[in-house]
Amino acid sequence: MQKATRTLGKIKKHVALIHCSSDLGLLQRKIANILLHNAISYGQRADKYEISLKSLITSSNYDSNDYKYLKLSLLKLIKTPLELNIFHETFDDEIEWVATTLLSYATIKRDGILSYGYSPVIQDLIFFPEKYALIDLDAFMGLKSQYSAILYENCYRYISLGQTPHWGIDDFRKLMGLEEHEYKEYKDLNKRIIHHAINELNSKTNLNIIPKTIKHGRRIAKIGFQIEDKGRKVFKSTINDKLRELFKFNKREIDILSSKHSNDEISEAIQYVLNHESYTNGHINDPKSYLKAAIKNKYSKSVDNINVVQSAGQTSTSSIIRRRVINSYMELELLSYLKAHWHEIIQDQEEALFKSHLKSLGKSDLYTNNGLLNDDAIKIYIDVFAANITDILPDKFLVEQNEKVFS
Repeated sequence: MQKATRTLGKIKKHVALIHCSSDLGLLQRKIANILLHNAISYGQRADKYEISLKSLITSSNYDSNDYKYLKLSLLKLIKTPLELNIFHETFDDEIEWVATTLLSYATIKRDGILSYGYSPVIQDLIFFPEKYALIDLDAFMGLKSQYSAILYENCYRYISLGQTPHWGIDDFRKLMGLEEHEYKEYKDLNKRIIHHAINELNSKTNLNIIPKTIKHGRRIAKIGFQIEDKGRKVFKSTINDKLRELFKFNKREIDILSSKHSNDEISEAIQYVLNHESYTNGHINDPKSYLKAAIKNKYSKSVDNINVVQSAGQTSTSSIIRRRVINSYMELELLSYLKAHWHEIIQDQEEALFKSHLKSLGKSDLYTNNGLLNDDAIKIYIDVFAANITDILPDKFLVEQNEKVFS
């Protein structure tokens, strides 16, 4: 038996499992996420996953040793139908509608070990989440209302965008697991469900949520939510613009920088590079790497200056910056690593770009729903795109390379 991890943190959860309709209660939703987290820790799909009841109880903040209610919750997960992807986002080109149950079975052994399994549909969504949200399980487990839990997941998916789409009120009620007759008037829905859920999320999580409604005539027709991440450092717009336009950083790279450095640190590094003669004279071939080196080395040149005599008899100064690049001798190992961690590395925007690149090569067939297991597709990704992910690759796949720039 593989041992389940006890660390919660964040999990990748397919959006179809977030935008789903069911009448699951709070405990069932917490148990479902812990079981999902445990299954992901296996690293690959299996017919059976195992976790101790003690670990399940502790992780889900279930403050009782009454296994009877726990069993009823597991039974609910097996019996309750889920209508997936109720907002009709495409997650499979051939499938228009999907319904299943979350668990296909569960057994409890005398030694306190829970065994459980998923339907093939759920397995695919767990291990091949083409569209996913990172859900903070520690915050999720601290919630006391099932409506707060539902709203939290559906807002957290859009945290990087700062707002959710506007959903029709009927779709939103369906999302919240309400029966057709419950809270049909918006004023009741807002008072009994939305208001309390927002108050709990704003007080207990890193989110600050503000509802935004759209009217048709005098009737509230749609609702969306403005989202602020209270724990996230955000660069000023002028810094973001320079990182994108001058240094070609993508959103993920900017997010990585913002998690490690302040506005002032990045601003000083940008000014250092922009004011450097090597940049103004066009002698820096890779401004992004140069900026990263400037940040890493506290905006100073990384090695001793070298005097170079130019043809005009003048003395110029060259600097060496250290650049981390893919180790060509580790290509096979990197290939295996990318195949195993593809969905942790690839982002929606980059994936679309990668597919477009394959199409331009006439090799679209290399990347299908199972294409991430295709060696040829991964090799093309390494050749063209892997330079963008050096910040998140393990050190064993990288080597440092000197790059000389002149001033």
